[in-house]
Amino acid sequence: MIYTDVVYGSEEPEKVKIDPGEFLRRAGGGSLELPEVKSCKNVFDGKVSYRYAWARMELTFPEEGVCDFGCGIIESRDLYKNLRECREAYMMGVTLGAGIDRLLRTLGIKSPAEHFITDALASAAVESFCDMVDLSLREAVKAGNGGVCRPRYSPGYGDCDIKYQRLLTERINAEKTLGISLNESCFMTPSKSVTAIMGIKYE
Repeated sequence: MIYTDVVYGSEEPEKVKIDPGEFLRRAGGGSLELPEVKSCKNVFDGKVSYRYAWARMELTFPEEGVCDFGCGIIESRDLYKNLRECREAYMMGVTLGAGIDRLLRTLGIKSPAEHFITDALASAAVESFCDMVDLSLREAVKAGNGGVCRPRYSPGYGDCDIKYQRLLTERINAEKTLGISLNESCFMTPSKSVTAIMGIKYE
């Protein structure tokens, strides 16, 4: 099924600011200001395709530990605890695009050092971009009706089975909007992609 209420778009690389602390954590040290990191970042920026998609929907709870999003049900006590005071939710996804996967494969053969740096850059970049989209949704909710968003929650975290990745990607038309596909184990391609649920709570 193709949903018609999905909002999607893209962002230019210069608009996405990679969090230095996130890069430091991913790389195990170093800095975005190091010459070798800047060199990898220049190549990275030429290959990355920042894309996002999201949809907003009603949320109900048929019973404890069960979240009904209208498009499907997720059974997870941890997610239920995160969302139980909410009556609406966002499903969102972001990706860096297939070009980064191709770049990492090339660097894996050509230069292990550049591969390591670029992989850390990519992992930090997808989280920073997710934070950026997350913030824009929070600000829209606050400006619209005074609601607040709960922390985002992704399939595969806690007791929320990764199989629910399929529900999220289908709901945001991820294959069409983001170029994301899932394998039999529900892992995403492109690999530097994130999906998440954000509950909306009204005071």
